[in-house]
Amino acid sequence: MTFIKPHTQKSLITFILIGMVCLLIVGGAMLVFAYTRFNDTELSLRIAKENFQKQQAENARLKGELLSLFDATNLATFAGERSLVLEKKPSYIEVDRNSQWHFASGR
Repeated sequence: MTFIKPHTQKSLITFILIGMVCLLIVGGAMLVFAYTRFNDTELSLRIAKENFQKQQAENARLKGELLSLFDATNLATFAGERSLVLEKKPSYIEVDRNSQWHFASGR
């Protein structure tokens, strides 16, 4: 009795085709993964850039407020509210340079 078994020999072309299909599937999955990572990175970069621009605007606003505090008209208003007088010839306390360190050291 003879048994006939068709297709018992797998050809080399079949193995190559199966290997190429597997590589195609793995490559497609890797491309999808890389694409989503790129989009996530681009989104986080865009958010960081927007936050940086907001911080720059806030910094400019605070600098403007700080400079407006030292404006001559604001200083005159500040001095007037506290009854401060502008002296023409102010007198300062003079300290001898040699005794200066004596006061600092507490001796």
